Amino acid sequence: MTSICHLLSGEDEDYFVQHEQVEWEILNKLLQHHGFNPIHLADPQTKDLTAVVLLGKQSGIEIRHVVATLIKDTERRQALIRDLIQSNNELKNDLRQQQSKASRYEQRASDLEHIVEDVKGKIQDLESDFLAKDSQQKNLIEQLEREKQDSQVHHQQLKQKLHEQEETILRLQKKLYMVVTEEEQRIERRNKIFHKFHKRVPKTHSAFDQQLLDETQNHRTQQDWRKDEVDETVRKRREHSRNKGKNKYSVPDTISNRKTLVKVYEDYLQESRAKNEKIFQKQWNYKFLGNGDGKDEKEGKWDSMKIEDIDYMQGSDCKRFLKNLCKEIQIQDVNNLIPAVRERSKLAAACPKLQKILNDINSVVSNGTKSQKLFLQSHAELGVGNILMYENLVSTVEKWAEQLMALKDLHRSLKKLSKLGPWKLVDLSDPSHEICVQDLQLIVDEILNNLMNKKNMTGLQMTPSLPMYW
Repeated sequence: MTSICHLLSGEDEDYFVQHEQVEWEILNKLLQHHGFNPIHLADPQTKDLTAVVLLGKQSGIEIRHVVATLIKDTERRQALIRDLIQSNNELKNDLRQQQSKASRYEQRASDLEHIVEDVKGKIQDLESDFLAKDSQQKNLIEQLEREKQDSQVHHQQLKQKLHEQEETILRLQKKLYMVVTEEEQRIERRNKIFHKFHKRVPKTHSAFDQQLLDETQNHRTQQDWRKDEVDETVRKRREHSRNKGKNKYSVPDTISNRKTLVKVYEDYLQESRAKNEKIFQKQWNYKFLGNGDGKDEKEGKWDSMKIEDIDYMQGSDCKRFLKNLCKEIQIQDVNNLIPAVRERSKLAAACPKLQKILNDINSVVSNGTKSQKLFLQSHAELGVGNILMYENLVSTVEKWAEQLMALKDLHRSLKKLSKLGPWKLVDLSDPSHEICVQDLQLIVDEILNNLMNKKNMTGLQMTPSLPMYW
């Protein structure tokens, strides 16, 4: 190390030496701060000048100024270098970030290009599909239009056929109406003739009455045929007279004018009636001879009580049956007979259902022992004896009702008991909640569990006020 010594003279030497030492100490601190060796000041009293460097006052000041300037410049350069290094690092980081962003952008651009290519392919596929579907729709529309035209033609044909069928139906309905009307008139005429001669309505299932009706119908047919024959003869005579310009016409051998024709027709009708009466009388005689005695039948008495023979029953019998029926149903007005019978029929229809309900209740009461026998019986056999078998159900149901009321009282007692303790039980005070044994058992179990837990924790026994609620 180099030592520097200043040789000074004069009266201010001490002060200058101290001031210079302070400045050199400050300079040494700067040198040591930057890693340099300090400058040692030699003792002014030393005699050995070989190991020291002598500087003048001005030289020392300049050296200190130069060294301090160099150190400050070095510090400034170092700070500048640090700033440059930091800026360089920041620029490198920015460059790396920009490069990563650029790479991401490039990757995104390539992905977007692939997506665009895929979208273009899908668009082309959709266009081709749309064109194909469009062509199919056009073909389908053309086909539907052709089918519509064919359907319209077919509809017109069916409409024409329907119109023809309706006309045919109308004609057939008219013919059917005429046939039915003629048949009804024929039956009415036949029944009137039968009633006129026999003073009663013909029986449907009577072979004798059917034979008489057939005979009457044959005579009526012959009469109508003869009437038509006479009308046809009159028509021909009129045409013949009209052709010859005559005002008169004649019927063979006896008919000379219209009045004569009417008189002959009336005589023919009277003769036909007389013949019919003789035939009916003859048939009645055959019937009476076959039965041995026709007195009851002649007087209109019939022993049959069937519904189809009710028209032939005596009025006294009908009144007697009606009176007995009213007594049985217990009504005072005949107008109430039908509603009462209808109500009885409804009750009879509901009887099997009621019996099934009673069987189910009896099965529950008797645990399925006696009810099996009752259930196997027919619903139609529900009589007084079977009804007596269900009388025990009333007492059983009454007992169950009493038990249910006791169950509600027990529930209230348990609620009072639950209020004595700090526990919180299940609230069953909801009116819609039906009280059952399981709920009460749950309350009792919770009370016992809470009491046992409390006893285990505190070692205390149950309070003496609790048993009064059990």
